[in-house]
Order: sequence, then C-alpha cells, then structure tokens
Amino acid sequence: TFLLRLAILLQALPLFALTITIGLIDGLVRRDLRRFGAGHESGFVYHHARRMISSIVIASGLMWLVFPFQIATKYVLIPAVLVGVAIAVTVGIFKKYL
Repeated sequence: TFLLRLAILLQALPLFALTITIGLIDGLVRRDLRRFGAGHESGFVYHHARRMISSIVIASGLMWLVFPFQIATKYVLIPAVLVGVAIAVTVGIFKKYL
C-alpha cells in the first residue's frame, strides 16, 4: 500500500510543477502591476508565505503516505492548489528587483 501511494504521489509531481509555474507567472504579473502602479511594499507577508511553501509540500506528502485509510486521489489537487497560491503570494509580494 505504501509503495502504491508513493507511486501515485510521484505521478502527481507534474501537477505540482504546473501549479508552481502558474503561481509564479500570476505572482510576477501582480508584482509588476503593483510596482508600476506605485503600490505598497511590505516584506511581512513575503517571509511568512515563503515559509509556508515547504511546509505545505512536506505535510501533504506525509499525510498522503501515512494515513491508514483510503484517500481519494483527487484530493492530491488540494495541496497542489495551495502550493500554487503560496507561490503566487510569495512572488507577488517580493519587493526586490529580479
């Protein structure tokens, strides 16, 4: 069971890569709109969102592998979306030049 869940989790890696890419592009667009519009820049949200990314990825993988009962595969989408949102927030709030 563990190896089957691990295989499913590894097959979900392209989903995580896709949501990270979409979040990165969305965050860069929001960042450019804010910078060109003379928006407010703060590092507070950036630092908290950056720490949240790794914990979401690790927690979702461990929960998927550790739960003793059956979890539907479609629920792998929820942590992937959360990672994409965290990336979008992190990149969108980033205030230094790229």
